[in-house]
Amino acid sequence: NIIVMDVHGTPSAMSLDNGESIGGSSQGLVARKPNGELPFKANVNLLIAESCTTGRINGAPSRIESKYYDSEVKGEIDNSLVLSFLQSGVLNYVAATHLANTAILPEETLIEESFLQRVPIGIAIKDLKNRYLMLTEKYKVDMPGSPANNDEFTKNFILFQVRNWVLFGDPSTVLSNEKYEPLSCLQKYSEQQVGNKKEVE
Repeated sequence: NIIVMDVHGTPSAMSLDNGESIGGSSQGLVARKPNGELPFKANVNLLIAESCTTGRINGAPSRIESKYYDSEVKGEIDNSLVLSFLQSGVLNYVAATHLANTAILPEETLIEESFLQRVPIGIAIKDLKNRYLMLTEKYKVDMPGSPANNDEFTKNFILFQVRNWVLFGDPSTVLSNEKYEPLSCLQKYSEQQVGNKKEVE
């Protein structure tokens, strides 16, 4: 199963409605409400957090792209969302180290490749970043319909996307779109004595 979360975030929490949030702790995820908090399990194969700075494992500002003015966002290793999601059952966690709500989001590519085409999640995110990098090749040669070579803003934006999205988990995971019917707890069976063996239907 796959979950995409598009909410406000910090390295230690995701904000929900009505004052509620999901936060990190040394014991794993916690669901916080105005009247208290409870442990929270998230048995998910792939969680894509399209929430700003939720990909910072210890809350410290990344050394890349500091010009985005989010170096004041605080967090600590003890309440890291990254570690808490993994501790609470998420197999693969993809999140942004800086701004997430940008023009290029990983959701469509990752779901299409990892789920529909059954490509390992690590390969899917590598393909996503390689597509970004291939776009920068357009700046080396003047081509019809390509951005101008001196369009540094667009070039830097694409390179920022490559650095921004990070995968935590098992890159060899292959998601499946096949549906499996659960076995009944009570199965009809008959036994036939064949010597000392029993056959079960």
